[in-house]
Parts: sequence; C-alpha cells; structure tokens
Amino acid sequence: MISKAFFLRALYVRKPQLAVKETADKKKATDEKPTSVLGKVAQAFGSIPDVLLTYTRQTVVAAAFGMALLFMTVMGFDGLAVGYGQSSGLSDVLLGAFRSYGSVMGILGALSYAFFERRLGVRTTGLLGLTCQQLCLIVAVISIWLPGSPFDPKGYFHGMQSWWSRGALPSSNLDTTTLTHTGQNLDSIITFLAGIATARFGLWMADLSIVHIMQEGVPESDRNTVFGVHNALCQTFSLLKDILVIILPDPSTFGICILISYAFVTSGYLSFVYYLLRHPVVKKQGETTDENEEEHKTRL
Repeated sequence: MISKAFFLRALYVRKPQLAVKETADKKKATDEKPTSVLGKVAQAFGSIPDVLLTYTRQTVVAAAFGMALLFMTVMGFDGLAVGYGQSSGLSDVLLGAFRSYGSVMGILGALSYAFFERRLGVRTTGLLGLTCQQLCLIVAVISIWLPGSPFDPKGYFHGMQSWWSRGALPSSNLDTTTLTHTGQNLDSIITFLAGIATARFGLWMADLSIVHIMQEGVPESDRNTVFGVHNALCQTFSLLKDILVIILPDPSTFGICILISYAFVTSGYLSFVYYLLRHPVVKKQGETTDENEEEHKTRL
C-alpha cells in the first residue's frame, strides 16, 4: 500500500491538473433536503439511477468494470487460498513463504509499473499487466488436474465426502524432500500457490494502470461519484466470491470455484481490451518531439 500511495502521488506530481478543482457545470439543486430518516432513505434510493448513469456514460467504464470483475476470484492470496493450502497439508511455514513471495511479486509489479509506463504508456502497461496475470492464473487452473488435487465434485455431490468431517490435514507429517504429505502428492497445491503468487506481479501493474486511466479520463465533477460506484462494484463482486465459497465449501469442489474465478478474470481482461479498441489513441500529425510523444503515451 505504501508503494501504491507513492506512485499515486507521483502521478499527481506529473499531472498537476488532477489536483485542481474544476467548477461543475451542473446547477445545484435548490430543493430542501429531507430531514426525516425515511425521506433521506427515499432520496438515496431515488438517486441510484442518476449515479449509475453517471458511471456508465464515462469513456473509461469498460476498463473500470473490468477491474471490478477481478475481485470475483478465489485466486487471491487471502484466507481462502490459505485454507485451501492447509486442507492439503501444507505447513504454516510453507504458506508463509508463499505469501511472502506473493508480496514481493506485488512490490515488483508496482515498481515495474513506473518503468513500463514511461516507455510503453499507461494503456499498454495495463494490458501487459493483465496478460501476465492471465498467463500465471492458467497455471493455477491447470493445478486442479495435477496429481494430488482434491478436485472431485462428482464424489462430493453424491455424498461420498462431507466437508465438516474432513477438516484440515495435520501438517506434522509433511515430507518437504518429496513434496508429499502422509503419502499424498502435493504437486497440485504447490503449483496453485505458485501461480497465484506470481500473478500478483501483473495484478499490481494492471491496478495502477486502470486507476491512472480513471483519474485522467473521468471529469473532476464526476470523479467522486464514479469512484464511489466503482468501489461498490468491487466489494459486490468480492461478496459474490464469498457466497460462492459458502455454496461450495469443500476442497473437492474448490476447483469449480477456481474455474468460475478464471472466467470472471478473463471477462475483466476482455473488458479492458474492449476499452482499448473502443477508445484508441489518435496521434496528431506533425507531433514528433519527445515531449509530445510522452504526452501521447499517457493520453486516453
């Protein structure tokens, strides 16, 4: 978060106009605000159509919505991935090592963003980050069919396994030399965690790129509304992820959650590609100076 704040501050330094408050062209409503609780609630619900219209009419809505779709995934290094690793018998030391590796990849992604953004432009950098994430998550998807994977939805739905009776396997019998646990192959869970940890490199690059695009592409008068709706959508998709895991709580069905998550992440990737194709960068004739080239790289 510190590195992210640093690069956002650097963005404002490079683009001072982002910090200048513009005067809104819209007329302020002269109606008195309701004082009762019911009146305030009714006013809040009544403003939802206008808020959504403000969000959807933005030129960057496809990129922003694509970023929101990335929150509908179980392939983030949160409690779900840690619990999945514990159910496969990984020790806390190995889980901590993977989380540390994921954090390092995220920091490298944030640092790489500044490097690639200056040379490729913010749009290409975002596409590069999302592409890196897609490739790494393919490895995580493949892991559900590797040896040692608990993926067995047919057995689960036929009542052959019960998630409340299985619990987490004890990690004291882990053999780190052969990557097995009490004779069970750990290739699947190791591949899964390595894939999602490495994917954080591209995720952080894409996150900073899309935030950069939104800050430059959304008018200052609409910025508060657009980012508010964007954050609400992100949390909504995150909630849907939790509901999905509640519906499919067993490790044998976690592979289904992985496949659904990858479908949402791919949809976010395609949404960003649609934004790039729908709003291409148009260069003006006669602009060949380095300053103009740098300006074009960051123009939406």
